[in-house]
Order: sequence, then C-alpha cells, then structure tokens
Amino acid sequence: MEIVINAAPVVVTPSPLPAGTEGVSYSVQLSASGGAGAPYTFAASGLPAGLTCTVDGLVGGTPTVAGTFEFELDVTDKSGTVTKL
Repeated sequence: MEIVINAAPVVVTPSPLPAGTEGVSYSVQLSASGGAGAPYTFAASGLPAGLTCTVDGLVGGTPTVAGTFEFELDVTDKSGTVTKL
C-alpha cells in the first residue's frame, strides 16, 4: 500500500493586486503561505513597464503605461518547488 501526502498549495496575498496610476509610485509587498513553507522567493515576468518584483516579493516602481496587465508570478518554497501563478 501507498499513501501520498501533498503539501498545501502556495497562496499569495494580496490577490488581486491593488490598482496603480500611470506616473505615480507604486509599492505592494507580496506574502506567501503553504507549500513546504518559508522562506519563499518570488520572480515575475510580464509586469507593466516601470514595475519590478524583488526576490522577497516587493512589487514596485513607477508604471509608465496605463492598461490592464496579466503577468506570471513564480513562487519558490524552501524545498525548491516552484509554483506558477
């Protein structure tokens, strides 16, 4: 017999991210829970021009374009497992 116990899914907050304004400084700290636990590292691609995401989950900068943007967020837990959000 065999039993598999999976880790709880990784959840990132806040979700959705608060709206920003073109040309105005923006800063949101992401936090994660679940998976194999902390520490978590973050990486984002596809953020609007002017915004970046640090490995500790700070999304910030000054957006230079207006619009609605979909982006990919990768969260890595302490076991090295990557969750794509």
